[in-house]
Amino acid sequence: MNAIDHFNDEQHQEFLEELSYEFSISLDKRVDAVQSEIIERISQKKNWVAIEDIMKIHPKSTLQEIGDKIGITRERVRQIKVNICSLKCELAKDYRIEQFLCWSCFESNQPLIFIDELDNRLIGLLQDIKSQLIIHRKTASNSFYYS
Repeated sequence: MNAIDHFNDEQHQEFLEELSYEFSISLDKRVDAVQSEIIERISQKKNWVAIEDIMKIHPKSTLQEIGDKIGITRERVRQIKVNICSLKCELAKDYRIEQFLCWSCFESNQPLIFIDELDNRLIGLLQDIKSQLIIHRKTASNSFYYS
């Protein structure tokens, strides 16, 4: 017996309505909401926006280079990067981004999500949270590898 078996009729109906609502929110709206909340939350923290911007513009910058640009230690940059990544993972989980993608693939009978089939905002979010759902298509040999 699972937890849903203990619902009374009203709870069961409420659960089904919530589930239906969850899957009626489009992927675009979910990604927009996550990105909006990321911007809102990191803008409240000192140096977080600057670090996020530098990481986007110059992804190969070292911790020391980032710290030198904004006047903090490389250790503090590392801590902030970890916090930003944790925030993104938390929000992606809260908005059920990966679950929605899995459900969408299941419904459409597509087992894989190829990197070139996603829009840039979603690619960035999935890469930021180190998602295992996307795979890259190698152009030369037409083989595949996971992110």
